[in-house]
Amino acid sequence: MKRFEDIYTERHQDAGWSVVQAATLLAEAQRRRCSSLVIYAALELRMAIEQLIFTIICVAKGSVDDPTVQECRKKDGLFRILDDVTPGYSKRCRFSNALASFYPGIPQVAEWDVRSLKRYYTALSDLCHSQLVILGMAATPEKWDKRISLLEEVYAFLAAGLKKGTGVLTFKGADSVALDLWEKYLNGTISLEDVQQRFALVKPVLDSRRIQT
Repeated sequence: MKRFEDIYTERHQDAGWSVVQAATLLAEAQRRRCSSLVIYAALELRMAIEQLIFTIICVAKGSVDDPTVQECRKKDGLFRILDDVTPGYSKRCRFSNALASFYPGIPQVAEWDVRSLKRYYTALSDLCHSQLVILGMAATPEKWDKRISLLEEVYAFLAAGLKKGTGVLTFKGADSVALDLWEKYLNGTISLEDVQQRFALVKPVLDSRRIQT
């Protein structure tokens, strides 16, 4: 019987899948005290973060065109675009929560901590690429414990975030009132408090329309 069978499953382009793989690899690395498995776990965690960053870009932009994809593939391109879209992503999450607060059945959105994603990505990259970091890692308890602690910290951060509701409001088929509020909030014309106050005024009308249709 194979050990840690999930390692042998077909690969998925999904952050959650990579996080599960990393957890299994990390557990086996600790059991065997194997540096190679630590590196593989770090790679999976880094790929999970890449997937999440690209998802944030997609959410912030609403859709992703070919020029954006090509820019993401360039050296440091992913971070450059992430820096550009982060303010819009944060606003979209807050706007989604503002409207969701009127509907108890809709969960609140959990916004990813972009700074932590970038910090962990850099730390994992150092572990994956630097031979000086890897050299003698298993032989020195201090080095081993430090690397394991880092991976456990990153895993805990990602796992906790993935368990939360990180989806955001889609504007596909949205009412023109919501679209108008979003555009005004995005460009800074109105505040989040204004959004809530204005939506509270039109919500009864919107609800009655849904009942009639």
